[in-house]
Amino acid sequence: MKKIYLLIFLTVLIVSCENTEQESKSTDPETAQAEMTNAINPEDYSLMIPSDHEMYRAESFEELSDLFLHTSEDKAYSSELKNTMLVFLFEDNLLKKLTFKEKLVYANEMASMKTAVVNIENFTDLIVDLDQNSNVKDDELYEIAQRFYDRNMKVLNSITWKEVDPIKNEKYEAMARLRQVFRS
Repeated sequence: MKKIYLLIFLTVLIVSCENTEQESKSTDPETAQAEMTNAINPEDYSLMIPSDHEMYRAESFEELSDLFLHTSEDKAYSSELKNTMLVFLFEDNLLKKLTFKEKLVYANEMASMKTAVVNIENFTDLIVDLDQNSNVKDDELYEIAQRFYDRNMKVLNSITWKEVDPIKNEKYEAMARLRQVFRS
C-alpha cells in the first residue's frame, strides 16, 4: 500500500514539474491523439525503475538499506531508485534504527546524490537528529548540509514550475529550514 502512495506522490511531483509552455492543442480527436503519441519521449522510459527491480523484493529494512548503500548512480533511473528507497527507509523509521555512524554515512550519501529533492525533508530531519544526538562536529555537519543544499537548490531553481505549485513552496520551505539549522 505504501508503494502505491509513493508512486502517486512521485507522479504528482513529476507532473507538477512539467514545462508550462504549452502549444495550442487541436480539438480534432485524431490530431490530438497524434500529438499525444508524438509527445511521449522514448528517453523518458529509461528513467523509470524496472518493475522487476530487486528493491521491490527487499523483505526487511536491513536488505533495503544494504541495497541503497550499494547502488551506484550509473543508470538513467538511479536517482529515482535511490530516492524511492530513501522514502521507504525513512517511512520505516530510519532515524530510530541506525547508529549515529550509520546516520552519518546516510547523510554523506544523500549529499553526494545527483538530486534528492524528494527527500529534502528527510535529509533535514537526519541532519537535525545528528546535530542533537551525536558527537559529530558542527563543521562536519555543516559541510555535508551545504553540499546537499547547493546541489539540490540548483535542481530546484532549474525546474520550470507551474505558476502556483504547492510542491514548489514545500520544497523551498524545507530548504530554508535546512539553512536555519546552522544559523542558530
